[in-house]
Amino acid sequence: MLLDFFKKIPVSSFPGGRQNMKTETITVIIPCFNEEEALPVYYQAMQPVMKQMENIDFELLVIDDGSTDHTLLEMKALHQKDPRCKYFSFSRNFGKEAAIYAGLSNAGGDYVAVMDVDLQDPPSLLPKMYKILLEEEYDSVATRRSDRAGETKWSLRKLFVYSMEGITGFSVAPLSLASVLGLLFCLVSFVMIIVIIVRTLIWGDPVSGWPSLACIIFMVSGVQLLCTGIVGQYLSKTYLETKHRPIFILKDSSEEETRTHYEYEH
Repeated sequence: MLLDFFKKIPVSSFPGGRQNMKTETITVIIPCFNEEEALPVYYQAMQPVMKQMENIDFELLVIDDGSTDHTLLEMKALHQKDPRCKYFSFSRNFGKEAAIYAGLSNAGGDYVAVMDVDLQDPPSLLPKMYKILLEEEYDSVATRRSDRAGETKWSLRKLFVYSMEGITGFSVAPLSLASVLGLLFCLVSFVMIIVIIVRTLIWGDPVSGWPSLACIIFMVSGVQLLCTGIVGQYLSKTYLETKHRPIFILKDSSEEETRTHYEYEH
C-alpha cells in the first residue's frame, strides 16, 4: 500500500471544504472496513505525530465503507474524544476508491494524506514527507514498503469473496458467458438431433422410442439454455443502467452540514 501525501488544490464546490485557514492543516484520510479493533490503535499511533507537529492543525477523516462490525461506534467515540477526528459512514460497501473520493471531497486541509488504518503505513513518516513538500519543489510525496514477505490478513475465503465481488460488481462477463453457453448447447442439441435421426435411418431403432425421446430432450434443453442466455443479456443491460448511481451514499457523518448536503442531493 502506498502512503500518499500531497498538496490539496482548494475547490470551493467540495462540500465541507474550508479555505483561508489561519494555520496550515493536514487532512489524513483513513478508509475503514470492519476495523473496530485497529481504529483505536491507529489513533494512539497518531498522537505522538500530532504532538511533534504542534504548529500544524490536523484533521482526521475516517471513512467507514459500510462496515458490518462496530467500526462506526468506534468512530463516533473518537469524535467525542477528539473533535479533530471526523467520520463519514456509507450506507453499504462501495469500495476503497469511493471512500478515498469521499475523503478528498470533504478534506479541509492544505495538505492531504491517504493512509490505511492497519498501520502498514507508519504515521511517523508524515513529518518527513511534510518537510519534503515544504522545502523541495514537489506537489506529491509517496512511499511504499519494499518487503512484505510473510504478511497477509487475507484468508482463502476472503480472497474468494473479494474476487467474486470484483467479477460481479464491475463486469457483465458472467452474464455474457451464460448467453454464449446457451447458444452453444442449443447448437449441440441440433447436431445431436441430426446424428440421432441419421443413425436411426441407417442402423434402425434398437430401442423403440429412444431416438425421438432423446431428440425432444436435447431440443428442449438447448432452447432453455438459449433462453437463459437471452435473459442474461437483458439482465446485463439492466445492470449497466443501474450503474448510473452515486459513487457513494452517506449514512452518517460527524459533519452536520455535509450530512444535510448529501441527504438533499441523494
